[in-house]
Amino acid sequence: MPLTWTISHEEKMISARAEGTVRYRDVATFLEANREDGVLSYRKLFDARTAASEFGESDLNNYVGAFSGYNSLGPFGPLALVVGPLSGAPQRELFQRLSLSPRPLGFFTDMEEARGWLLTQHV
Repeated sequence: MPLTWTISHEEKMISARAEGTVRYRDVATFLEANREDGVLSYRKLFDARTAASEFGESDLNNYVGAFSGYNSLGPFGPLALVVGPLSGAPQRELFQRLSLSPRPLGFFTDMEEARGWLLTQHV
């Protein structure tokens, strides 16, 4: 599976790792699992350093519709996206387009820096 994650209820944080090609269905599975677990408002540390996305316009439209539904369930927690130095710009642009809720969103190349920033964000 290109997307794996663990949940820390103590820190109210989800640590996710994307590897290989990530498609819309992978993100949809992640969001649905977060909804089922009641952790949409948790901080999200997203390691995308070794990932590539395969999102077409129809995928983006599907995501927007699904995300709007999740938004009605309550606030989304802050997101720290960790990208590789060469893949940063495309992933940053994609996540900015996909981040439809008013939440803190940070982009990093270092996991510890991202984690430290997340821990300063209120949930």
